Amino acid sequence: MAEVLSQQEIDQLLNNVKSGNEQVSETPVENQAIPFDFRLPNRISKNQLRLSRIFTKILVKVLAHFFFPNFRQW
Repeated sequence: MAEVLSQQEIDQLLNNVKSGNEQVSETPVENQAIPFDFRLPNRISKNQLRLSRIFTKILVKVLAHFFFPNFRQW
């Protein structure tokens, strides 16, 4: 569990960093985001791909029913 610092300790650390007495350690983040390569579809399961296509079809139908009647009025 992390150590809880008092306000005095926090202020002292900040002052030391500002004056250059304290070294700031930049620890690497363990869980960095990895860019997704869309050329490798094997990371998407067939079920997810199927659901994505179904949702896309539903969205297109909803948008078509919304927009086309409004365009006819112009």
